[in-house]
Amino acid sequence: MPAENTQSREKCCLCSEALKDVFGEQASVLVGASIGGRIALKYACHFPVKGLLLIGPGGALEEELVKSYSRFNFPVRIVWGAEDNIISGEDMRLLSEKLPNATLVTYEDAGHSAYVSKPNRFIRTCWNSMQHLNEMFSNAR
Repeated sequence: MPAENTQSREKCCLCSEALKDVFGEQASVLVGASIGGRIALKYACHFPVKGLLLIGPGGALEEELVKSYSRFNFPVRIVWGAEDNIISGEDMRLLSEKLPNATLVTYEDAGHSAYVSKPNRFIRTCWNSMQHLNEMFSNAR
């Protein structure tokens, strides 16, 4: 295994231990903005999660990550600001197509940090995402 992959795996293990300290053994919903979205995606490649909420995730279309997306059996909500000058809308549309259970939510008049530009809308997006997850897990029982 290349050194970069080993380091990445080790960092994910550290994240996993930190999450277990906070949430116990149950899978979590991870939220990641920008490069934090890439970190959340990498984590989900190696450890169980209930879902992802990604805001303008950078590096999300790296080949190593994309190979794992077909195994993602949990919901992913992607928030992207239409005026983002860092992450392209085409990349976000492509990402939402590659992730089996993804929904792309576009915020007009918002930039890369869409949650800062549109905080009330972002709160509603978070709330709706959590309600959707609760409904999914209630119906699965």
